[in-house]
Amino acid sequence: MRVIADNAIPRLRFPVFQDEWRMERLGAFGKVSMCKRVFKEQTQPKGDIPFFKIGTFGKNPDAFISTALYEEFRSKYSYPKVGDILISAAGTIGRTVVFDGTPAYFQDSNIVWIDNDEHEVLNRFLLFCYENTRWTTENTTIARLYNDNLKQISVSLPTLPEQRKIADFLTAVDGRIGQLIQKKALLEDYKKGVMQQLFTQAIRFKGDHGNDFPEWEEKKLGEIATFTKGSGISKAEVHEDGVTPCIRYGELYTHYSELIVEVKSRTNVEPKNLVMSQRNDVIIPASGETHIDIATASCVMEAGIALGGDLNIIRAKTNGVFLAYYLNNAMKHGIARMAQGSSVIHLYPAQLKLLKLTVPSVPEQTKIADFLCALDRKIESVTTQITETQTFKRGLLQQMFV
Repeated sequence: MRVIADNAIPRLRFPVFQDEWRMERLGAFGKVSMCKRVFKEQTQPKGDIPFFKIGTFGKNPDAFISTALYEEFRSKYSYPKVGDILISAAGTIGRTVVFDGTPAYFQDSNIVWIDNDEHEVLNRFLLFCYENTRWTTENTTIARLYNDNLKQISVSLPTLPEQRKIADFLTAVDGRIGQLIQKKALLEDYKKGVMQQLFTQAIRFKGDHGNDFPEWEEKKLGEIATFTKGSGISKAEVHEDGVTPCIRYGELYTHYSELIVEVKSRTNVEPKNLVMSQRNDVIIPASGETHIDIATASCVMEAGIALGGDLNIIRAKTNGVFLAYYLNNAMKHGIARMAQGSSVIHLYPAQLKLLKLTVPSVPEQTKIADFLCALDRKIESVTTQITETQTFKRGLLQQMFV
């Protein structure tokens, strides 16, 4: 590919093509179509044909309609053909899904498509064109995509061979993203399954010399750990250029997993007014919105991190990384049952002390922790590849279209 600069042609282009692109309005090569309206009383919670509304199309169906109604509406009214690109006309404007022909029915005027015969424009090219379209008219963001303003939206079009080349290339990029997403899902499923086997002792590690580890022992968490609480750090006290790294309890839900290596936030609160972490500390929220969410444990891998209020700090005589994985998975429901409250859920050290665990020896804990950390690093590596490939694609879209 070569990089060029001209208002009539894209900046990044395959070198075999020389023609300028032409400007067309969407209405010039197809009419805007939509399915007939389906009323609520015509839907049912279960049935044969999925019915998709604006918030669910391309995901899970909102409801179902009968086969008879589906066949009747298909025979009388507009219906997409295989390859047509369904467009959200309300809500998140311009969200697209390629119709694969699977029997389904779609909400009337909120989901539309260009009924294109593909003599001049390939639908696969249009799909990527839509991704790069600014859904605006006269510099004003469109609140709803009506038929008339959809018809008037301008797109730049190359010849059919160049459309095909661009579509093939970007389809391959999408394929790579799909492969990476699938790989991540498989790794996450594997992690979930292997943790279940590890924590039920269905599979066991051996020592470095092939020796069996001792049997796991039942203990209360209070027998192997001491407990303390963090000190309040308000949102206003978090600063990008703060001196002291800090962790606030809400970040356990949104930012961290079982292992905290890189700390997101910083504060300028005087250290003497803060509670600082010790390496190997395990932290669990002291309050939350639901019983199951509050059962969220992370191990802090560095000393000197300020730990905010509403954090239970567990200082264990065990491998903290193992304990975080164990509490976050095998003991999640046990912790959830201990939590108290309805609108706001609370979890206290006095409750956590009574939590019954079955734990291996420290050397086996280390083996398990190292294995799960390595697995998480693989998952994180794939996540990074997904993000980088998606960023690469966004750059292509900006440069391969006028």
